[in-house]
Amino acid sequence: MKSILIIRFSSFGDVVQAMNAAREIKRAYPNCHISWITKNAFSRFLKASSCIDEVYTLESDFSGKVKSIKLFIQKNKFDIIYDAHRNLRTWLLRLSLFFSFTSVKWIFRPKSRLKRILFFKLKINLFPNPFFAKDSYLSPIKFLLLPDALNSEQAVQMNYAEIDASKFSFIDKPYLLFAPSAAWEMKRWPINHWKDLVKNLSGFIPIVFVGGPNDKFISELYDHQNINMKNLAGQTSFLETFFLVQNAIYTLSADTGVIHVAELLGKNGGLLQGPTAFGRIKNSSIRVFEAGLPCSPCSKDGRGKCSRAVYQECMTLLTPKSVESDIRKVTSSL
Repeated sequence: MKSILIIRFSSFGDVVQAMNAAREIKRAYPNCHISWITKNAFSRFLKASSCIDEVYTLESDFSGKVKSIKLFIQKNKFDIIYDAHRNLRTWLLRLSLFFSFTSVKWIFRPKSRLKRILFFKLKINLFPNPFFAKDSYLSPIKFLLLPDALNSEQAVQMNYAEIDASKFSFIDKPYLLFAPSAAWEMKRWPINHWKDLVKNLSGFIPIVFVGGPNDKFISELYDHQNINMKNLAGQTSFLETFFLVQNAIYTLSADTGVIHVAELLGKNGGLLQGPTAFGRIKNSSIRVFEAGLPCSPCSKDGRGKCSRAVYQECMTLLTPKSVESDIRKVTSSL
C-alpha cells in the first residue's frame, strides 16, 4: 500500500484516539504515505507526529472547500480513504468524488447509532464489553495491520521542535500533570476530591494543572503561595499539552483528550472513569479508577442526568486516597 488518507475533523480526544490508526498503519507499512484531513486547531500536533506525513486543514466553511479537497484527493491518488469521522460532511465528500469518477477504496469507522440507542435508552449492550476507544479506530482497518495491532502499546513519537522550551522551565524536575476539567460536568471528579488530593501531595512532588481558558475553578484547588504548584489552564496549545504529558511523571484526568494523549505516548497516568461509555483506556501504563456501579456507563460523553440518589456517585466513590496511593506507588518506582 502506497498511500492512505485519514479523515477525522474533531474533537481533540477523538483526533488523538484516531492517531492510533496512523501509528499502526505506519508500523505495518513503513513506507506508506499517510495524509490526514482535520480542523486547523489540531493540525500542529498531527504534523508533529512521526507517523503522519501530511496534514490538510479544514476550516468551518466545509462547503467552500469541497472542491479543493476533491482536487487534493485526486492529486494524491490514495489507495484507501479511512473515514474515521463519518458524518454528513464526509458523506457529501464521498458523494462528490463518486460523481467525479474517482476510484478509491473507502473504509468507515461505524457510528453504531442503533446500538447506542439500545444501550442508552434500553440498557441493551451490543458493544464489546469492555469497550476500548482505541480498538474502535483500529478494528475497521484490522485487515491492513499487523496481527498484534489491537494489543500494541507502542508509543507515538512526536517532534517538539516548535515548542518554546523556556516557557516550561520547570520540566527539569519530575512533576505530576493534572487535568481537573471536562467538557461535561457529570464526568468531572468532584472539586473537593481534587482539593484533598492536591493537599496530600503538595509537599511530595510539583503539580502542574492544565485546562481551558474558562476553567477558572482550577485556581481554587491549590495554595497560590506554594511554589510546587503551577496553573497553566488556558495557556497551552494542544501541541504544548502533548509536550507536558510527554515530560510528566504521571498524568491524571477524567475521560478527556489529555488522558488519551498519555495513552498514545505510552506514559503513566490515571483515568477517573465515570458515566462515559466510549473513552475507556486499554494501555497498561494507565490505571483505571472506577466504582463499578450497575448504571455505569450511562452517557456517551457526560451529557444527561444522573439517575442515582447520590448525584454523580460513580465519581464521588473514587476516593482521593486510592488515587494518591497509585501515584505514590508509580512515582516511587521511577
